[in-house]
Amino acid sequence: MKTPVILALLCFTAHLFAASVARDLAVEAKIEQELTAIAPAAVPPFREARIAIDQSHYEQAIPLLRQVLTLAPNFDPAMRRLGSALIETGHGDEGMPLVEAAVHLKRSSANLATLAFALVRRPKGAPSHGDLVHAGELLREARSLPDGRDASDLMLSVQIAMMLQNYSEARTLMPELERIAPNEAGTHFFAAYRRNPHHARHRLMRL
Repeated sequence: MKTPVILALLCFTAHLFAASVARDLAVEAKIEQELTAIAPAAVPPFREARIAIDQSHYEQAIPLLRQVLTLAPNFDPAMRRLGSALIETGHGDEGMPLVEAAVHLKRSSANLATLAFALVRRPKGAPSHGDLVHAGELLREARSLPDGRDASDLMLSVQIAMMLQNYSEARTLMPELERIAPNEAGTHFFAAYRRNPHHARHRLMRL
């Protein structure tokens, strides 16, 4: 796959990944319970930061998450979210180590998937082949965990497989993605790509 197509696919599916898959509020409640046990005063800014991130207000979320980490320095959900917010605002040099540190603390599916996403979202051009391979490995590990097969993880897995031209893996993952997220725009795009790659690439380059 040529570099311009890779870049277009990356930008298009990154937008879908960020915007189309709703957050699981039941999971969020469990995370807040964990934080309550560690530092109850950190829960309000953590919740405010989550709302800001869900609205793509990353700059607003950054000071809130810094506040959380002051109160709970090893709380990995805040660590990964701060890292992601920094990456989204162009501060990857500070954000990437935070996401990596979250994985070092806990190899949860959320931490692994966040690091994978960060690797393919590096700010300077297309990700390297090594970044894509590493991201794919992280996502395979995430999918092996009990909570690691949600729509966002699968969508990013398919994207990376396609960017690596590993079409057999993409085809293997697509039926499950279509089953758990049949109405997502990303699912429709990848299904169209699987049926007719040439037509889908042509439409993608015209976006």
